[in-house]
Amino acid sequence: MAEGSSPPPSIRRRLLVFLSAALLVLIVGAGTVTYWVALRAANDAYDRSLLDPVLDIADYIRIDSTGRASTCRRRRSRCSSTITSIR
Repeated sequence: MAEGSSPPPSIRRRLLVFLSAALLVLIVGAGTVTYWVALRAANDAYDRSLLDPVLDIADYIRIDSTGRASTCRRRRSRCSSTITSIR
């Protein structure tokens, strides 16, 4: 050995560094995947919760041939009050 040179790192130290880096990459990857899956599930659930009220509102609005919208008190009944022109 030449003077001033340090001994090579031990197998234990090299293995620790390699496995720590690999574990860190796996943890970051799993966290990213988990985040995107949870975000998608939350967005889908929120969208579904908004769909029912929108469909109920749409059941009470009718548009005639002139483009005027009117509300109905009951579903699929005759509508009388005019809201506004959609055009």
